[in-house]
Amino acid sequence: MHGQFGNPGVGAIVSTHDAELFWGGDESRMEILRLANGQYSSTLLDDGNTPTTVVRKGLLIGKITSGGELADWDADATDGTQDLRGVLGVELVMVDRFGTAVDRFAPLIVKAPLKASALKIEGSALVGHANEYLARKQLYLAGCRLDDDPIGYLS
Repeated sequence: MHGQFGNPGVGAIVSTHDAELFWGGDESRMEILRLANGQYSSTLLDDGNTPTTVVRKGLLIGKITSGGELADWDADATDGTQDLRGVLGVELVMVDRFGTAVDRFAPLIVKAPLKASALKIEGSALVGHANEYLARKQLYLAGCRLDDDPIGYLS
C-alpha cells in the first residue's frame, strides 16, 4: 500500500472517482482542443472534494489577470477569473510531499464535447448550480458542446 504521495505506508485516498469528461464517438475526439501546460495557482482548491487540495478534473477554470495563473472560475469575481478559460482535464494535487501549496502545470481543455454531469463550478456540480446558465453560455461561446444540450439552447 502507498501513502498519499507515493511513499510506502497507509495514507488518505487521493482519487475518489474517475469521471469521463468527453462524449460522442471517435469523430468527436477530433474536436478536443487543449492548451499545453497552463500554470495553475497554488490557491486552486476543490471545495467539493476531500481533501480540498486534490482538484478533480472537470473543474471550470478562469485566469487571474494580474499574474496570469489559472484558478477556479468565479462568476462573481473581478480579478479575471469571472471569464471562463476552459476545463481542467486532469486531476491535480496542489501540495507537495511536505504539504506545502504549490503551483502546478497541466493542460487546459478549451474546446470539446463535454458531459455536463462531469463539470464542476467551485467544487459543486454544474447542473443545478446558481451560475449554471452563465457557465453554459461561456462554454458554448468557446466552442464546447454539452451532451445534455448539443445545440446550445440552454446557453
